[in-house]
Amino acid sequence: MGERSDQIARRIEETRGDLGSNLRELETKVKDAADWRKQFQKSPLTMIAIALGGGLLLSRVLGGSSRPALGGNTMNVKEQLND
Repeated sequence: MGERSDQIARRIEETRGDLGSNLRELETKVKDAADWRKQFQKSPLTMIAIALGGGLLLSRVLGGSSRPALGGNTMNVKEQLND
């Protein structure tokens, strides 16, 4: 015939335990992947390059240029220096 109810209940509990274990393992892997400190320990040069690139990008987006633009603004700079 089929399995007895106690065998079915035992299999359900085993499966539940396996799922819990798998979930904990997955949670650990996700935490490790998202932890920048662990990523830095694995490949420091890559993380430094990413930080440098991000800083350069951010400075271009937010900073603007500290040099005067070529053209009409050069006269204003000369006048400001003479004042």
